[in-house]
Amino acid sequence: MKLLLGCDHAGFALKAFLKDELEAQGYTIVDVGCASETDKVDYPNISASIAEAMKAQGIEKAIITCGSGVGVAIAANRFPWVRAVHAHDAYLAQLSREHNDSNVLTMGGRFVAPAYALQIVQQWLGGTFEGDRHAHRVGLLGTVGCS
Repeated sequence: MKLLLGCDHAGFALKAFLKDELEAQGYTIVDVGCASETDKVDYPNISASIAEAMKAQGIEKAIITCGSGVGVAIAANRFPWVRAVHAHDAYLAQLSREHNDSNVLTMGGRFVAPAYALQIVQQWLGGTFEGDRHAHRVGLLGTVGCS
C-alpha cells in the first residue's frame, strides 16, 4: 500500500518515526515534507500538498502531523475529497474508518508518543468502512449545508 506522509516543523520528529516504521512494515511512503525540524513550514501548505497529491497521484490514504494535529486537520478538510480525522487514540482512529471512511489521519507530535502514534496508525490502516447506514451520512459531507 502506498501512503502519503507530510508534516510541518513541529510534527517532523513524529513523521520521521512513522515513516521509518511504516517502510519497515512494507508500506511505500511518499513524503511531501517538510525535510527537517528547522524548516519553518506553514501547516496549511502541507495539508494542501497532501490533498493535491492524493488527487493527482490517486493515493487513497495520508497521514499528516503538526504540533497538535488540529491545524493540519482543519486545513486538509477544506478539500472536498478529504475526510481528515484528528485521532489521539486508537479506538477513535478505528471508528473514523468504520463510520466516516476517513482517508487522512492527523496527529500531534507534541501530544502523542511515537510508539502510541504507531498503534493509532495501525488501527486506522486496518479499519474498513462499514458503509450501510454510514454511507448516506458520508455522502452528505460533499454537499453544501449537509441537509
